[in-house]
Amino acid sequence: MQKESAHPAGGPSTFGERARTNARATLRLALPAMGSRAGILLMLSVDTIMVGHTSQNQLAYLIIAASIQAILMLVAIGFLQGTMVLVSQAYGAREYDFCGEVWRVALIIAGVLGAGAFAVSFFGAPFFASLGQSAEMAQGAGGVLTQYGWGMPAMMLYIACSYLLEGIQRPRVAMVIMLSAIFVNAGLNAIALYGFDGGAPEAVAMTSVTRWIAFLTILFYITHVMRDRREFGVRMPGPPTRESMAAIWRYVRRALKLGWPMGATQGAETAAFATLTLTAATLGEAAAAAHGVTMQLVQIVFMLAIGMSAATSVRAGFAVGAGERWGVAWAGWTGAGLITLIMLPFAVLFFAFPRASSMIFTTAPETLAITVITIQIAAVMLIFDSLMTLMIGALRGAGDVMVPMSLHVFSMWGVMVPAAWVLGLQMGLGVPGLFFGIVIGIVFAAAAATTRFFFVSRRQIARA
Repeated sequence: MQKESAHPAGGPSTFGERARTNARATLRLALPAMGSRAGILLMLSVDTIMVGHTSQNQLAYLIIAASIQAILMLVAIGFLQGTMVLVSQAYGAREYDFCGEVWRVALIIAGVLGAGAFAVSFFGAPFFASLGQSAEMAQGAGGVLTQYGWGMPAMMLYIACSYLLEGIQRPRVAMVIMLSAIFVNAGLNAIALYGFDGGAPEAVAMTSVTRWIAFLTILFYITHVMRDRREFGVRMPGPPTRESMAAIWRYVRRALKLGWPMGATQGAETAAFATLTLTAATLGEAAAAAHGVTMQLVQIVFMLAIGMSAATSVRAGFAVGAGERWGVAWAGWTGAGLITLIMLPFAVLFFAFPRASSMIFTTAPETLAITVITIQIAAVMLIFDSLMTLMIGALRGAGDVMVPMSLHVFSMWGVMVPAAWVLGLQMGLGVPGLFFGIVIGIVFAAAAATTRFFFVSRRQIARA
């Protein structure tokens, strides 16, 4: 069984040796996790890029629908993150069979969440209309959201499987599958958009097809290819009994106890950003497209931070399971240093070349006139947003979820949204004003999460 990445963080004697050991261990997990997370978003970016070069109207429909799809997906992913924490802590405690038990529970939770997201996707058009969008915008975005919907169960089930592999510190398979899916999606999009003269709904339908292919592939790997799958409890469940059903319910409650604050945290953040996306849409199609292009560009790079956060969470969870006193602190501060070094070059690139960066997605003059400003503002946001995400991941691995949730919800809705509304609408700064407000909220959230981690990491932490 592969255990090369599971060495205790406190083995080396000197500070420099421990820092290098933790950096190598974190990067060994983070690089594949970054690729996997980037692949999830790049699949959506493929839609944005290809649709954006066909029609500004279709791009606006796609961006509006994607903002709601992101809420549904990230809330569900947040609920599932509790299972990754349980797997990583069990792996640290060498309770390998329990990892498979958690995985089966994760599939149940993912199936329920995916089905719920599918049901919600049918109400996109009336929802967008109720928010003040034009009839054309509401119908167009609603149709796109419906096509996202039937791929949501596959995405949730894929995430549940990838969390098992990441929790036992084997993230490379999920990375390879998701990065390969990008090329499959691009090929299917080309057929839909250029072969059949389709639009945003047809492109998103191909994304849903690709998501099902990715899930079935990773499921086949876990159940038929992974050599030590039986040692990790990967097997068909026996006939249901009262005892087995009671055990499943205990595991579900344990996973959701960790997962629901994470889901609420991500839901609050994503809903806040979606609110600002919809606000930008009220300023016109060019404003909506500019806001969406800027967010898409930032989110592609931001997936690196999410991957580093996932690796940090696994490292922190492993330290808790193994009973390493200072392992959580080393995991968090090592991840913070690494992600800052990684993000700085991208921030400089965005700030120095905003027009060239935005032309990846669109060449519309009205949109470019706005993005050359918003991308420079977003370059500053990128650094603090990455730090905030990293600290939340470290706290998640330690099983600390309630206080970070409260701090984050306040940062998003008590600071960011009001600041963006005042600067963007009341002061008349438009989309750039919205992004100035985002920066204010993200800086506040990063400071709050970092302060919380400083105190949590200095105490002994029990398993969740």
